[in-house]
Amino acid sequence: MRSIVNWLYTEHREGYRPDIKNVHFVWSVRDRDLIQALADGTELHHETNNCESYFPPRIQDVNEAGSTFFSEFYLTRGEKDVEAQLDHQLRNCLRYGSRPDVTKILRSMGEKAKQDDSTRVAVLVCGPTSLVDTVVTTSIALSKEMDVHFDVHTELFDF
Repeated sequence: MRSIVNWLYTEHREGYRPDIKNVHFVWSVRDRDLIQALADGTELHHETNNCESYFPPRIQDVNEAGSTFFSEFYLTRGEKDVEAQLDHQLRNCLRYGSRPDVTKILRSMGEKAKQDDSTRVAVLVCGPTSLVDTVVTTSIALSKEMDVHFDVHTELFDF
């Protein structure tokens, strides 16, 4: 999913996909170490790719009203650490001790699509079966309720 959001960011930034109106990137992990590992990969990305990526270097600049790209990182077992550099860097993105509210997020995406006169929302979900099932079921229900089609792509992992 990281590579997809980076690709979308590059396509939008370079003007190849000006039609991208809204990307809401949600990542749910157990603890800060998993996000730190991704953030530590910044140098490698810049060495191997001439394009500026969205995640992780640009993520700290977003989450303002009207931003095309919006991100949330849920630390399901994490608490705020005022001394951690990562917490300061991602202060607008981190959510502590909770899981994403799938219904709220998808409803918000559907509403934004309708505001932009669109009837489709692309949803990419990667996670355990329980998360994927929740996203698919919620997307079907909201499609009927909101008259917006949620195109869901799923990838499973169980470990």
